[in-house]
Amino acid sequence: MSLARKILSNTFWQVLGRFLAAVLGIISIKIITNYLPADIYGQYTTLYEYIGFFAIAADFGLYTIGVREMSKKEKSISEILANIIAIRSVLIISMLGIAGIIAQFIPKYAHTYVSQGIWLVAITTGFSLLTGTLSSVLQYKLKMVYATIALTIGKILNVGFIALTIYVLAVGNIETGFTYLLYAGVLASIFNLLLIILFVSKHTKVYVDFNWKYTKELVIKSLPLGLSLVLSTIYFKIDVVLLGLIQNYTQVGIYGVSLKFMEILGVIPVFFMNSALPAITESFNKNKERFQMLITKSWKFLFTLAVPIAIGGALLAFPLTFAIASPQFLTGYHCANNAQIVYQSPEEASAICPNVEIKKDFTIDTANPFEYRKGSDIALRLILVAMVFAFLNTLFAFSLVAMEKQSYLLIVNLIGVIFNVTTNLIFIPKYGFEAAALTTILSELIILIGTYVACRKLIEIRIPWLTNIKVLFSGALMGVVVYYLKAPTYNLIENFNILILIPIGGLVYLGGILGTKTFTTKEIKEI
Repeated sequence: MSLARKILSNTFWQVLGRFLAAVLGIISIKIITNYLPADIYGQYTTLYEYIGFFAIAADFGLYTIGVREMSKKEKSISEILANIIAIRSVLIISMLGIAGIIAQFIPKYAHTYVSQGIWLVAITTGFSLLTGTLSSVLQYKLKMVYATIALTIGKILNVGFIALTIYVLAVGNIETGFTYLLYAGVLASIFNLLLIILFVSKHTKVYVDFNWKYTKELVIKSLPLGLSLVLSTIYFKIDVVLLGLIQNYTQVGIYGVSLKFMEILGVIPVFFMNSALPAITESFNKNKERFQMLITKSWKFLFTLAVPIAIGGALLAFPLTFAIASPQFLTGYHCANNAQIVYQSPEEASAICPNVEIKKDFTIDTANPFEYRKGSDIALRLILVAMVFAFLNTLFAFSLVAMEKQSYLLIVNLIGVIFNVTTNLIFIPKYGFEAAALTTILSELIILIGTYVACRKLIEIRIPWLTNIKVLFSGALMGVVVYYLKAPTYNLIENFNILILIPIGGLVYLGGILGTKTFTTKEIKEI
C-alpha cells in the first residue's frame, strides 16, 4: 500500500469513527436537549467547556510531539510512550485539580450544576486525555481503525446510559438526572481507556517511566506547541465561558448546540494532519520539494472538504439544528407555556400559544403568550464560516510542527487570543452569542493568515488557486440546487428534507469536482 493510501486510509478510519461518534452524539444531544431546559443545558455545556480550558494545558501538545518523536525513531516507541504518559498524568492531576478548586470560588457558578458536577467532568476528561496519549502509537502505526472501534463502543455505552437515565432512572427528576448524565461520561471514558490499552499493548509495551533527562527534553520540545494550544483553546472556548458569566446560561445553551457541529467537523483536519505528520516531517528533513507537494495536496484535500460543509450547512442550518436538538433551540416564536413549541410567524403563535398546556421547567418568564428568540441555527451559519478557516490553519499549524518551529504558533495564537478576548468582552454584553460566533470567524481568519505568513518565511508555499476556484464553483453550484429544492421538499416532509437535500447536494458537488477536473486521475485513484 502506498504512503498516500495509508495516510488517507488512516484518516478515513478516524473520520468514520468520528462520524459514528457524531451520529451517537446527535442522538444523545437530541434526548438531552429534550430533557433539559435551555438554561440547564447551558450549564451542562459550561461544565465541559470550562474543564476544556484546563484540559488543553494537560494535553500540552504531547500527542503531536509523541507522533513526531516516534517518526524520528531516536528512541524506542515504548520508551517515548512511557515518558509521555508520565508527563501527561502529572499535568492531568495538577491542571484539572486546579480547575475544580477555582470553580468553587466563581460566584456565578455557586449553587449551580456547574459547581456540583465539576469533579465528575474532570475525571471523565482525565481518562479521555490518557486515552488520547495511548492512541499516539496507533496514529504512528497508521492503525487508527482500533481507536475507532474503542471510541465507537465507548460512545454506545455512553448513549445507552444517558437514555437509561432520561427514560428510566430519572424521569421528570432533572436534579438527579443531571448527575447521572455526568456519570455516563465517566463510565464511557474508563471503558474506552481500558480498550485502548488492550489494542496498544499489541504493538508496544505499555508502562509508565520518568526518565528525567528525556522527560525534560520532551517538555522543552512540547513547550511552544503546548502554550500555543493553550492559547488556541482560550480563543476557541473563552466565548462560551464569557457568555455564561456575562449573559446567561440560556445563551450558552443556544451557542453550545451550534458548537457541537464544529467540534464534530473540526477533528477532520486534525485527523488528516496527524496521519500526514510523519510523512511531512520526514520530507521536510530529506526532500523539500516533496514537502511543498504534500502541503499543496493537503490544502486541496482540506479545502475541498470544507467548502461544501460550509455552504450546505449554512443553507440547511435550521433543519440541521432541528435534527440535533430540541425545538427550544430554534429561531422563532416560542410559546411561553412551553418553549419547546415554536412557530415561524407571530400570527400562528398568537393563535395557538395561549391554549398550550403548561410544561414545567420549559416555561418562559414573560407576560406575553409567546416570545421571539434567536436560535442555534443562526449561530451555526456563522460557525461554519469559521470552520473553513479552521480547516486550513490546521494545515499550516502542523507544517510548523513538522519544521520544529512551534514558537511561531505561540506568537500567532497570542495575537488571536488578545483579539478574541477583547472583542468578546466588548460585544457579548450587547449582542450575546452572535458576537461570540462572529468573533470566532475573525479569530480563525487571523490565525490562518498568521500561520500562513510564518510558513512562508521558512519555505515557499504553493497555494493551488485554480483548484480553489473550481472548488468554489462546485460549491456554488451545489448551493443553488439545494436552495431551490428547499421549499418543495419542505412541503413534502418538512425539516426531514435534509435526508433528501444532503445526498443530492453531495452528488451535485461531486459532479462539479469531477466535471471541472479539480483532481488529476492519479489523485482520484489515491483517494
